[in-house]
Amino acid sequence: MIPIRQSITPDDIQAVTRFLESGSPLSGYLAGNPWGGAAAQHLEEMWCTKFNRKHAICCNSATSGLLAACVAMGVKKGTSVGVPALSMSATAAVPAYCGGSLQFIDVDTAGGLSFDTPDRFRTVPDILIATTLWGHPIDRRWEGSEILILDNAQGILSHYGDGTWSENIAPICVTSFNVHKQINAGEMGIISCDDAYLANAMRMFINHGEMSDVGCHYSHSGIGLNLRPTEIGAILALSQMARIDETIGKLDWLAKRLDDNMPSVFAPIQPRDCTKSARYCYAFQTPGEAEPVVKSLLADGVPCSAMYKPLYHLPAFGRDSPRYLKPDGCAVAEHISKSTIIFELCAWHYEDDLVQVGNALQKAAKL
Repeated sequence: MIPIRQSITPDDIQAVTRFLESGSPLSGYLAGNPWGGAAAQHLEEMWCTKFNRKHAICCNSATSGLLAACVAMGVKKGTSVGVPALSMSATAAVPAYCGGSLQFIDVDTAGGLSFDTPDRFRTVPDILIATTLWGHPIDRRWEGSEILILDNAQGILSHYGDGTWSENIAPICVTSFNVHKQINAGEMGIISCDDAYLANAMRMFINHGEMSDVGCHYSHSGIGLNLRPTEIGAILALSQMARIDETIGKLDWLAKRLDDNMPSVFAPIQPRDCTKSARYCYAFQTPGEAEPVVKSLLADGVPCSAMYKPLYHLPAFGRDSPRYLKPDGCAVAEHISKSTIIFELCAWHYEDDLVQVGNALQKAAKL
């Protein structure tokens, strides 16, 4: 069996230990300080520098980041929110929790939200959430749109041919540091944007709504929650950010080796032309149903899974839900969900036995 990837290294453990032993008065301090402790502040500064963003806000998960983003963008009852048919459930659950009405939108062949024409929308939504599925950058045709939130949970360091980061194409971008992402802080996330008003609204929301007395130029009044990260999580993220280019480089190398070992009957889902994927997952399509191939690969010790179903198949978003606004024809999403197999590159050491993987793929290709 291919081993589980352990992305917490001795360097990470040493960084946490050194920080806790430093005696810094900010080493564990968060409450009452909307900018967090020393580690969280340093991570936000590093993030802004790396991705050329004016503001970054650490939070305890990317889901919390999406919630803060939706609140800051005014999602409430009566707000129509376009979401991709293929994504993790939080992409749709968060705006639905805020009271928004969901409009499920088909994906394109690279897994991103289909932006072919506005005619694909039943009506153009008030807010649009797009996902860098598998780490692949989305279509840029809505770049800079004031209604766009990028759920970049899987796409850290993904970018376009001219060097533009995925991080920079939407007013608000949210990235995950979940245990199986490219940066593993156990949980945690970070939000970035260039608009000071939005940044302060989101920072207020993750700090109990308590920012009116901290001297912010843009003050807000409203409720908020405690969605702040821990200092230990921030230290882990900082340590791994220092080697993130190397991490993504290794994942990209692994994806290319899997391309080399892929039987011609299977079709890898590549990032769109002139883009660079963050390679969170390696996705490939089978000529028929994915399940028999998944069973064969698992039997041969190769961890994998079938692609999850479109979100509107979940009971919470089904046809009986008052928020069900699926447009006619999510044909690409349906096809991808039935025919696609996922290798979680961030979770498993496929490179430890590429021969085993290749042999298992060749066997499965004969089914």
